[in-house]
Amino acid sequence: MPTQIKIDLADVRRKFGLVAAQMRRPLLVAVAEWLRFIIRQSFDQQSTPEGIPWKTLSQPYGKFKQMATGKRARRVGPGGQPGGQVLIGGKKKLYRSGDLFHSLDRGILLGEDRVWASSMLPYAAAQNFGATISIPEIRPKKANGVLRWFGPDGPVFALYARAHRVTLPARAYLPTPAFAETQAAMVIDETLQDAINRAGAGQ
Repeated sequence: MPTQIKIDLADVRRKFGLVAAQMRRPLLVAVAEWLRFIIRQSFDQQSTPEGIPWKTLSQPYGKFKQMATGKRARRVGPGGQPGGQVLIGGKKKLYRSGDLFHSLDRGILLGEDRVWASSMLPYAAAQNFGATISIPEIRPKKANGVLRWFGPDGPVFALYARAHRVTLPARAYLPTPAFAETQAAMVIDETLQDAINRAGAGQ
């Protein structure tokens, strides 16, 4: 006589539902940590989350940034005597004050069923997606005054600055939707498998 075992599928579904509810928060946290990691990696490696290198800084601004953030050192001259000064180091692209990086690092938010990264800085989107900015003519506020700013070769003085456009190339630090969805699915699978393995080991 065969032995029959009846499985209550409704009860199985209920238990799976309980497990899914218990795992919702850990899964969201795992995806959030992946998003935070991939953004940090983009700033560190100066590339998109997909691994495409960011465009180089313009030569004038690159030189100015190195002057503003690099360290001064001296070359070794003939006979071991101190030589001329040089600049070494300098902060990486998109990192000067650190405001953008830290705003994103703190801006990983969790919802009921989603995770997103945000920044309240007005230039955050322009740096990620690129933008063309129209700058109007600038004249001194005082009569007979002059404009003054620092360029790569030192201070610049001018009676006025003509209206012009500045184009910022895209330097994406946020993953594309397709890449994010693919990677998030892998993170979820790994997190679930780890939970199953720990449950099987009685942890």
